Amino acid sequence: MANLFNIGVSGLVAHQTAIKTTGHNITNANVDGYSRQEAVLSTRPPQFTGAGFEGSGVVTSDIRRISDQFLTNQLQADTASFADKNAFVDQLSQLDSLLADEQAGLSTGLQNFFSALQAGSDDPASVAARQLVLSEAENLASRFNTLHARVDNQRVNINNQLTAGVEQVNRLANSIAELNSKISALPGSGEGKRPNDLLDQRDALVKDLAQLVSVKTTTQDGKTVNVFIGNGQSLVQGGRATSLQTVASNTVPGQLELAYGDTVISSNINGGTIGGLMAASREVVQPALNTLGQIALGVAQSMNQQQSLGLDLDGRSGANVFFDLNATLTQRARVIADANNAEQGNTAIGVAITDTGKLSTEDYVLSFNGPTSSDFILTRSSDSSVVTSGSVSATLPAEVATGEGFSLNFDSNNFQVGDRFLLQPTRNAASDFNVAMQRPEELAFAQPIRTEAALGNIGSGSVSPGEVLAATAADGSPLASLATTGQLSPPLIVRFTSETQFDVLDNSDPANPVDLVPAQRNLTYIAGTDGAVFPTDPADPGYLGFQVSISGLPAAGDEFSIDFNGGGQGDNRNALAMLNLQTEGNLGNDNKSFSQTYGQLLAGVGAKTHQAQIDKDANEALVNQSQAARDAVSGVNLDEEAARLIQYEQAYNASAQVISVARSLFDTILSAVR
Repeated sequence: MANLFNIGVSGLVAHQTAIKTTGHNITNANVDGYSRQEAVLSTRPPQFTGAGFEGSGVVTSDIRRISDQFLTNQLQADTASFADKNAFVDQLSQLDSLLADEQAGLSTGLQNFFSALQAGSDDPASVAARQLVLSEAENLASRFNTLHARVDNQRVNINNQLTAGVEQVNRLANSIAELNSKISALPGSGEGKRPNDLLDQRDALVKDLAQLVSVKTTTQDGKTVNVFIGNGQSLVQGGRATSLQTVASNTVPGQLELAYGDTVISSNINGGTIGGLMAASREVVQPALNTLGQIALGVAQSMNQQQSLGLDLDGRSGANVFFDLNATLTQRARVIADANNAEQGNTAIGVAITDTGKLSTEDYVLSFNGPTSSDFILTRSSDSSVVTSGSVSATLPAEVATGEGFSLNFDSNNFQVGDRFLLQPTRNAASDFNVAMQRPEELAFAQPIRTEAALGNIGSGSVSPGEVLAATAADGSPLASLATTGQLSPPLIVRFTSETQFDVLDNSDPANPVDLVPAQRNLTYIAGTDGAVFPTDPADPGYLGFQVSISGLPAAGDEFSIDFNGGGQGDNRNALAMLNLQTEGNLGNDNKSFSQTYGQLLAGVGAKTHQAQIDKDANEALVNQSQAARDAVSGVNLDEEAARLIQYEQAYNASAQVISVARSLFDTILSAVR
């Protein structure tokens, strides 16, 4: 009778546990990350009797957590990938919207500036038209400054998000380590009994961690989970967590790096929100700053150069319209010393912009790797390819051409082996861009030279108005022909000695023209060619810094004069040359205009944004599939749980009936004995 009681009681207890487990599943059905549980019922060991082995009831052998580790790991991986793409596309969308905005973008500013320049060239003597050009120049400068500030602010926001993300990573890592310790210390953990709810909490924390950074996990002793990031750096080892830090970059000012202890691991981090933010900053935001700077330098250099070739309304050579690209402080600001250099602030290096047509959007690293402290090597940051190498001259200051559109200017040679410098030729140019000119009269719309055919010419030859090619010689000194304000030194006359030959003479004394030094006599003229009179190579002794062309069929004795363009307020030739800069290839190896370069930046960001959105959508579908696969195994089905609840309730009632029968039998026996 006692066995029948025990069997009934074991059924009551076992099915009561099953009912509680089912109820636990139902109440946690909407808890994110919860894995359904199942009471595992096992038959008690039978007892031997003379008639054989009699059953002794049922026992709850385990509360099993229904979980598939492969599906859990896949969900974590897909979560990290989706979070990466989501953060990446969010940053790109912001940048794309900014660059394409008509009010803030650069396209409208460039168009308005050159439209004003067109109006100025139509009426070069009008001060009002000139003032409009200066006003649009100020607006263009404002757009450059605003774009740089907003893109740089996005970079700062990324840094702030990285800092917050790393703090959250550390909190999650500590929580996972604490759960590891709790799980290991719980009674029964050594016997394979698992605290299911704590395991769910730990998996949920790992998933939250995967939203921030890609992780890999291993299980130790079936109880604790070890978490690794990057190239195997241990974030959680048993009950111990290691903290990540954000540290200021030693090479790139304003950029944050991720550090594991004393080791920077930024290049090894991928996936999750942190990986997406770092990729956006590295691949899009910072290159956009460089491209904006490249365009700013191109506009400033080309406009200032063309301005220097003209005459302003007061008859003076043109001064800079925009900022001086190569002011000493500006050159120095393009060079950032590594924080680990031997002597901080004891060296003077400048980056001088020489040719924006050859200037790229790259950053560079200048390294002094020996064997002596003067030996340097210049490499590109993006691929570490060598640009140039050499030694700093003992004679200072020293200039080293790089072939990259800029030169290195050394004012010191006090370097140490191991010193490194980051060079950013274009990074801050859009922020530095400003209008240097104060008065509209200073716009140099006229050319300094003018030409004229003698009234007595009998041939059909004609002479071009003339064009100034340069204001300075190759060494930077003023060209002698235009060095004296208000005159051409000397004025010239082109005299044809035959239909195919001519002399160029010094016409300082029109009554007695004399030879130039060196003499330019018996020069050949071929009808139908461009008829250029002077050489265009600055190294040629006959180079004067300007050019005129003869066309048609001049006759012997025909003369053409070249003189200073005094009183040329109505001349718009240099204004037209400035206007042509809008469509000329001044950037990208002299193949792209300003608008084309900006359009390429905009198209590139737009294309990356579109591709990133596609990748995000694809990864969102994957993470949804992984979540569905995980839920199909571990999720709670309320219909199924309701059916189980009825099943277990009936079994519980039946077990109670067994006890009732046993009691009735026992009472019958007692009655018989009495």
